[in-house]
Amino acid sequence: KTEFDDIYYFNYKNGIMKCYSSNDDFMNIIKETKDSKRQAKQRKNQKPYKYTLETKANVERFIKNLNKYN
Repeated sequence: KTEFDDIYYFNYKNGIMKCYSSNDDFMNIIKETKDSKRQAKQRKNQKPYKYTLETKANVERFIKNLNKYN
């Protein structure tokens, strides 16, 4: 969570980076990017990955579970 109360969520697993934000500009950039372009190029000694949007419900579930420990 930023000082502007924007939430950014990232979850990486098996070559897929899922992301979500309360920042509409951030979300729109990803939504407007064609699926075929949603890839990070492979760099030396690193695996390539694709990125996609996470659902708001999954992020809320994550935050709820996280708050159990605070």
